[in-house]
Amino acid sequence: MRYKDRMEKFAARLELSGFNAYICTNESNIFYFTGLPGPATLLIRQDGSAILYVSPMNYGLAEKESSQEIEIVQLKMGAAPEALLTEILSQLGGMVGIDNLDIETYRKISALIGGIDLRPQSRLVWDMRMSKDPYEVEVIREACSISDKVMRAASDLL
Repeated sequence: MRYKDRMEKFAARLELSGFNAYICTNESNIFYFTGLPGPATLLIRQDGSAILYVSPMNYGLAEKESSQEIEIVQLKMGAAPEALLTEILSQLGGMVGIDNLDIETYRKISALIGGIDLRPQSRLVWDMRMSKDPYEVEVIREACSISDKVMRAASDLL
């Protein structure tokens, strides 16, 4: 449920910021929105719909870990990131944000696709992630409690 809420909240941010869609390639951002650990590419549209693109090796895990509201697409083995981004962008229009994109990949994609305003915009996700929801606060408290116990035990051993 928390992943769906996060996705809806982020979609509202996209709309306010003027983005039609957003592409996540950063693994920690993908985990934040889907619960999937490991490499993937996540497309979030302004309407709140999402598509998760994963390798065949991670497909089973993605089906198990990801929210039911997210469409999961299995990529071909060895699919190039530029080809995937080009395919995704060819289906979109307007301004699209992305969290992580090197200049070389940007140049390759720009040469292949025109009419798309692709903008690196990692701040959009980070601003949202800075504010913790109740679940995250509880997990942080639990982690601090465990760390405290471990430090006390280590101190006693020394």
